[in-house]
Amino acid sequence: MESESNNEIALALIEHTSMPLSWLLITLFVGLVVLLLRNKLNVREIGLGSFHLRLENASDKRGLKKEFLGLQSLSQEQLHLFLVIGGETGDQSIYQSPIPEERAKRNWKRLSELGLLEVVDLGDNKQQFKTTVKGREIHKTIMDEIYAGIVLLPEKRA
Repeated sequence: MESESNNEIALALIEHTSMPLSWLLITLFVGLVVLLLRNKLNVREIGLGSFHLRLENASDKRGLKKEFLGLQSLSQEQLHLFLVIGGETGDQSIYQSPIPEERAKRNWKRLSELGLLEVVDLGDNKQQFKTTVKGREIHKTIMDEIYAGIVLLPEKRA
């Protein structure tokens, strides 16, 4: 009688846990397949993924991983400032900041700390800002990815 009771309990456990266990194993298998495929696919080549992923991939290929990670720590105002003056001709640009001087100085300092810009003291309380080599490279990478995201494929152009 006791063995029949134990058999009934074992049978009930099997009946009630087999379906959730099956779903768990299927979910784990699908998750593993997705993870393996994600690591094998080149996001840029197949045109999938967000701008962030494409930019991260392009930065990594050009040896700019540190600079890419640094960009993520910038405020929107600091990133805007870098994109406006950080290009290939940024050194020749004159930029009059619409923000208060102290805040502007903090922004310039932050960009300088990341190695994106170089501050040159001209005397008489005047400064000039030059884009570093790494700054120009990461700026070009960003712009290339922006252009790639905007330009239509040749067969889709009107």
